[in-house]
Amino acid sequence: YMGIHYMEKVVNKWAVVVHGGVGDPPKTKIKMHKQKIALKEACLAVSTALSNNKLAEEASAIGVTALENSGLFNAGKGANATEDKLFESDAGLMSTRTGRYVSMALLSNLLNPSQAVLALYHEIDKGNPYPIFMGGAGAMKFCEQHSIPQSPSTAFNKYGKDKGKGKDTVGCVCFDNLGNGAVCTSSGGPNKKKSGRIGSGAIFGAGFGAERNKDYSTVCAVSGNGDFLMRYSISLKWMSYCKEDSELDFTEAMTGFPEMLYPPLFGIVALTRGTTSDETEFYQGFSAPSFGIGFYSPSMKKPKARINQLSGNGFYSECSKVQKNKALLEETRVNIGRNK
Repeated sequence: YMGIHYMEKVVNKWAVVVHGGVGDPPKTKIKMHKQKIALKEACLAVSTALSNNKLAEEASAIGVTALENSGLFNAGKGANATEDKLFESDAGLMSTRTGRYVSMALLSNLLNPSQAVLALYHEIDKGNPYPIFMGGAGAMKFCEQHSIPQSPSTAFNKYGKDKGKGKDTVGCVCFDNLGNGAVCTSSGGPNKKKSGRIGSGAIFGAGFGAERNKDYSTVCAVSGNGDFLMRYSISLKWMSYCKEDSELDFTEAMTGFPEMLYPPLFGIVALTRGTTSDETEFYQGFSAPSFGIGFYSPSMKKPKARINQLSGNGFYSECSKVQKNKALLEETRVNIGRNK
């Protein structure tokens, strides 16, 4: 399969999109329903923060914390274990307000890595001498000093269990009432990964990215095959696409990889806003069997969630524009076929 393109245009101040990672589709309707509820609840948590004039960086971390606490995705309580039955997570956060990003890796037995990167972001924002990337023992000491405790392995849903492939990195992108954008990511990494592995969720330009210039601001969160995301700098690829001189459409930009007709599994969500407008564009694309997303803005009565699924060997694209609460839907399908 290849990807799906979904775009919304909404006139508002704040906006939020969350995703639960690419991977296998839910095995039961009950689990799918639970994931949709969790995605909506994450959107609500972010919207509450943004409605109370919280900055985007804090709100994005709140959204990811909600996904971590649900235990339904590969982050926080639901994180995958290493081959040594340890729980080592990665997380990242970036804001267009400052242009700064922070990352933390090899966070051992943390239920909320998102809160760790938020604490690190705040320390650096205050001018305190911390590095933008921390990992291992030093990162865990930082967490202890900031009252972000470790939890016993039994607190994680996958303790002592082999859950197969499951989902990948989760993320949240949002804009606040001041027009600032932010992105936060969190991941437990692949199931039975090598201990000490650092994934793309902690790597700027691969698992997340944000940019602000005189014309627009954009934030994106990416999920999928970490080695692929880092090798081809998928987030940087998105930001290059956003430039005015880009002649590619979204699908071409996200699928034009060297020597590949079909890229490895990945998914992306992004929000883009012009600097002189409150109009926000929402994009998503993926080349995986499943990609769950939630989205919300003031023009909507309540948050929406969908568990997108692909099957077969084709390419599916979708474009939807929402203006004045009226949805206009245009669908196109193009079968590409797979080389055998």
